[in-house]
Amino acid sequence: FPEWLAGRLVELGDASYATYLSHYYIVAAFVKILHQRLGLIDPFTPLGVLLIIAIALIAGHFIYSYVDKPISRWLRGVLRRKLAGR
Repeated sequence: FPEWLAGRLVELGDASYATYLSHYYIVAAFVKILHQRLGLIDPFTPLGVLLIIAIALIAGHFIYSYVDKPISRWLRGVLRRKLAGR
């Protein structure tokens, strides 16, 4: 793999759990807002599926980068201080 692609795939893998946890809400919001309420895109067409996948991957990456990583960093610091103070 080219280096730029390998880095993106690693980021995608790192964010995979956040994507897994959030994808249900992305699908539900897509169906309720864009399909049922606005009638814009049918989620059961190839375009709808691709859009849902893209939005879920972006949301998962955002959640991983701005929620999961900062909380993990903070908790690691708390645990390190606790263990050092024993």
